[in-house]
Amino acid sequence: MSDERGVPGPAPEGEASPTAAPRPQPPGVHLPQPTVWPAVLASGMTLLAWGVITNYAVSAAGAILFGIAAWGWVQELRRETRARRHEQHDQAPRP
Repeated sequence: MSDERGVPGPAPEGEASPTAAPRPQPPGVHLPQPTVWPAVLASGMTLLAWGVITNYAVSAAGAILFGIAAWGWVQELRRETRARRHEQHDQAPRP
């Protein structure tokens, strides 16, 4: 909401303010960290398809880029999963 001068005011009841601090995630909910690999993978797929139309060398570059991006993304997910397991193990109650 804003007043007649266009100055933003408080958000109405039940609506989140754009400047409000993000809510903490409920227990058991995990969101992965942002990564560049999906965009690189999409670029590789685009070059792969574009190369079929234009030149097979472009397809080869796209296939290489696709392979590197797939490998990098999987490695990042494995690292994150491993770190989360260690975190859960460290938080486990000890007898």
